[in-house]
Amino acid sequence: MIIIIMNHNIYTLRQYTTQHDATDGSLADAVKFTKSYNETIQDEMNLTETQIAVKMVGKVDAKKRLEAESENLLTLNVLECLGAMLGTLTF
Repeated sequence: MIIIIMNHNIYTLRQYTTQHDATDGSLADAVKFTKSYNETIQDEMNLTETQIAVKMVGKVDAKKRLEAESENLLTLNVLECLGAMLGTLTF
């Protein structure tokens, strides 16, 4: 097990299968948010600003969720890759 300390936070590498499953789940969510964001853009082309504002009340902002999911996916995968490389070099 490799432990990485970054900004006073301890990060432990996960098992490959756990990481793989988490990545697959994140990618599935990203696909869902991408489709939702595409539908939102298509709807915005035909609606006025007021109609768009009323339509979006109480709904999840697909663009923000897509950005957050993408950032999280990239961060976790980069950390896992760096940790695996450090483990290879160190041990």
